[in-house]
Amino acid sequence: MYAVGDVVYVISNKKRNVVPVQIVEQIVRRSLQGETVSFKASLPGRDRSKTIDLGEIDGTVHKTLGDARKFLYDQASVAINALLNTAGEVSKNHFGVDPDVKVSTEPVPQEQTADKNPAFDLDLDLHQQVPLAPPAPSNGEGNILDFTAVDASGKVEVQMPDGTFANIQMPEMQ
Repeated sequence: MYAVGDVVYVISNKKRNVVPVQIVEQIVRRSLQGETVSFKASLPGRDRSKTIDLGEIDGTVHKTLGDARKFLYDQASVAINALLNTAGEVSKNHFGVDPDVKVSTEPVPQEQTADKNPAFDLDLDLHQQVPLAPPAPSNGEGNILDFTAVDASGKVEVQMPDGTFANIQMPEMQ
């Protein structure tokens, strides 16, 4: 429940941003079917007389910035874990390498690391937005990266588990 005058924070599913809105009206409807409560909110930068129904916003509503931050961190953790799990599956299935076993090799020379080599260009070109919520569990098929195309310049097109495509420019290793 919110009080009139409260500022709440909406994480928009469409634009993937956080927008503060102020509750300007609480509407209580009583009928034979029961009681419903809805809220009208004012967006920043808009005429205060124009309001939106909080229940019709395509996003999640949080009472504090801390709650919104925790929600975003949790969503990021889910996405990161999914990426790492997929990479582990690829290393096992395609290279026969257990990702949990530490490899004892020489360290990569500094000039070949991403932060020291301007030739390393990770150019992600997503054809569609990645959803905030984690993808639905699958039957085990299609949850490994699909390397759909590679050209002579080292550019790789990768299909991610959620169906998005990423173009990655691999560095030339000497």
